[in-house]
Formats: sequence, C-alpha cells, structure tokens
Amino acid sequence: MREEKHQISAAYERDRERQGPFEMDHRLAVKQYSRSSADQEEPLPHELRTPAALLLTMDYLVTHVMDAESRDSGDWFHFIWDRTRGIRKDITQQQLTDPVSVGLVEKCARFHVHCASALCELPRDMFDQKINNENLTKCLQTLKHMYHDLALRDVPCPGEPEFRAYDILLNLNEGDILREVQTYSDAVRESAEVQSALRVYVALSTNNYVRFFKLVRRSAYLPACLLQRYFNQVRTRALDVITRTFCPPKKVVEFPLSELQQTLGLESEAECASLLRQHGLESEQGT
Repeated sequence: MREEKHQISAAYERDRERQGPFEMDHRLAVKQYSRSSADQEEPLPHELRTPAALLLTMDYLVTHVMDAESRDSGDWFHFIWDRTRGIRKDITQQQLTDPVSVGLVEKCARFHVHCASALCELPRDMFDQKINNENLTKCLQTLKHMYHDLALRDVPCPGEPEFRAYDILLNLNEGDILREVQTYSDAVRESAEVQSALRVYVALSTNNYVRFFKLVRRSAYLPACLLQRYFNQVRTRALDVITRTFCPPKKVVEFPLSELQQTLGLESEAECASLLRQHGLESEQGT
C-alpha cells in the first residue's frame, strides 16, 4: 500500500537495484506511524508488533539508521522520529508495561534529547525544535506512568534516575518541579543524576551564571544537550548583572574578553564579541 501511494523513504527504504524512486526494498522497510482517527478500525492482533519484534525494530534503527552519514539532513530526523513514534504507538495500543517496553521508550527519549542539541542549527523545515520537545515530553510522561506501574509490582527500573533528571532539566523554569521531585522514591531522589539536576535548578533560579556554566562543563553529554536551551537566558541575565555591578553610570570600564568568554561558556572571543554587540556592548582588542 505504501509503495503504491509513494509513501516510502527514498533514503532508507528504496530498492537501489531497481533504480525507481518509489521502489521499496522490503528488507529495509519499517512500519510507518499512522495517526489515530475516529474512522480508523481497531488494529488486529497480527498488525501489532510484539515486544520482541519492537526490540528488533529499535535495534535496526539504532545500528543501521541512527549512525547513517546523512544525519545532517531532515530525512534522517523525520524517518527515525516517524518510526520510533510507530514503536511508541504499538506499545500504547497494547498497553505494554514491562522492562523491554520501558527500555524502548527510554531509547526514543534519548534520541529526542540528542536531536535537541545536535540539529538545533538546521532550518525549521528540516528540524522543528517544538515538535521534538513535544515528543520528548510525551516520552517522559509515558515513562513516568510505566515507572509508577512497575514500582507497584516491585519491578526495578535501572534507568529511572536518568530520565527523572531529564524531566527536571526540561522544566527548570517551572515552579512546581520541586513538588514533583518530592513524589520520587528515596533511591531516585538521592541518585547522582537527580541531585545533579537539582544543583542546576538552584544555579538557574538564583541567577548564579558562574555556577551554571561550571555545572554544564561537568555534565554528561545528554544532560548538556538539554541545558543548551537555557544558554541565551542565562547569558542575557549575566550580562545585565555584570554591567550593573562593574559599570558605574557615564563611565567606561574595560573588562577582559577572554574572562567573559570563559564565564559565559562561549567557544571563542569572536562569539563573545558577537553576543556583546547583540546587547549593545562594544568590544575591541580583547576588552
């Protein structure tokens, strides 16, 4: 049906030997996501993949598609996003709550965390940050319910601290996130991942920009991907504090550009100078 309607991924499902743009290689085809609608019939059992089949699907996507060389293109994101969304839908329709299903949703969440930073400079028609954030939020919500249900059955979830921490980092500007943390189990709340996320929360809420960027430098890769969304906010507040603290009215004050670059977590002095110009501050000869 997809081949007839030309709904195949030319980059990842096309049959290279037959040369046609809409010729599908069925060995490469992955079940496409279909949006639920009122007139859509309830799927038959054989149309839904078992946890074992879903795990094989995810393993294929991770090993053969996520490492593809064309990852800088929109096709890469849209293909993986669509197929992982299909995995999540199969899990939801069967109401699966088991360690395998939890692991699959966790991998989906990690993919969206990675893309939030890795693809942020792509144009919107190739990568939509808002859509990516919405899917990451849905993954974390699903995991929240799964962790709760499995805890009632005394089934441990080793990845829970990691993803609870991501939930905190995604909502650092939300006032009720601390109330949410109080609902975590003692083991999760005291875990290194959650405690690290809470330290970032305190640094951001108290406008401690020096502490914030020190924590960013010490962060693991995926938490740092989530923290990138706060860089502009922290830098703008920092420059406001710095100018009010060090610069008396009607007086020119020289400040080392390299020190400011290090403090604000910028990659070069040129990038620092560009940021200053955007905020109406001049720089020359390293100051």
